Amino acid sequence: MALAVLRLIKDEKLRETLRENAYKHIKTFDWDKSVEKMEKIFFSELNKNKYYSLNAKKNIELLILF
Repeated sequence: MALAVLRLIKDEKLRETLRENAYKHIKTFDWDKSVEKMEKIFFSELNKNKYYSLNAKKNIELLILF
């Protein structure tokens, strides 16, 4: 890791490329899409567990909606 940090310190072109790529990457994030993904994960996990009652699932749905 130390060698990678030293490389970044010495290599201005690499730093600039990484910075540009990171900025492009973070611009793709969207709160609505992130929430949808999290909801899918939550409900998928709930459906795996047969011990949850329907009431528990409804309560979790309500929490997610707010």
